[in-house]
Amino acid sequence: MKLLLVLLVFSSTKFAFAGILERKYVEGEILKYRILNSYYSNGNPTGGYEGNAISIVKKGADGVFFEELQWNKITKNGIQIEVPLEFRQHVSHDPNFKMGLPPKGLANTAALLDTLNFYANYFVAAKSKVRNINDHDYVDNKGIPATWTDGNVVIFGADCIDFEITLVSVKGDYASFRVANVPSKNICNYSYPTELKWLNRFMKNTSNNWFNVIDLKDGSYVIQYGLETINTIININLSTGKIVSASMHNPVIHQTAVCKGLAENTCGKFKEESLSREVFFFQEK
Repeated sequence: MKLLLVLLVFSSTKFAFAGILERKYVEGEILKYRILNSYYSNGNPTGGYEGNAISIVKKGADGVFFEELQWNKITKNGIQIEVPLEFRQHVSHDPNFKMGLPPKGLANTAALLDTLNFYANYFVAAKSKVRNINDHDYVDNKGIPATWTDGNVVIFGADCIDFEITLVSVKGDYASFRVANVPSKNICNYSYPTELKWLNRFMKNTSNNWFNVIDLKDGSYVIQYGLETINTIININLSTGKIVSASMHNPVIHQTAVCKGLAENTCGKFKEESLSREVFFFQEK
């Protein structure tokens, strides 16, 4: 199972958040983060990853604050993933900071992408109009897909989601937001290989918002399509705007088949399967 990377359709002009969230950055502040993940296939655990990062708050020449994350240890299924010592991941809760993907060599490192997703979902919650408990807001992502196609193992991977934001609770100085990534109301504007043109009839059904084609490197492929949702809970200190903790529940119910080629008539029978990811992100003392 691959990762959804949130793509947002917002103006690039400078603005301030309209909601109740505002991250009050202090230059030089140091924070420690930990992220944990578990994978499941058809309800059975299949592994996971964990990682630790140290964050230093910095201020760019343009006056925009950002966090520079140094990942000092990431393991997947107990095996350490090598992250170059000089690599730093830049993320921010400042609405005028433009977050980008990790470099190519780390582009599919789940800990980095999930961290980026938590920050992107914070952005969506902060920009929403929710003010009171159980207030809702909806962000239409205009049918623009996110993709994890890498041109090697994943020859086509994409999904398409909108956002539903709810203020779940406010207790003293803390608030909890739910950001649900749900199938887009629009037909997704996918770009896919010519050989997979037959998948178009499934794409026209907006309940199928997730597509994944894996090259098994032996002349055969795994072709999958189905429904993905992501339910993210973000717990925030309202005084500072910091994420105290966050969680992500990411199930995919999909049809899957092994195919001898990319043409539909090379595929065996499609069968329903399920994938799920559970991710937890939190500050450490």
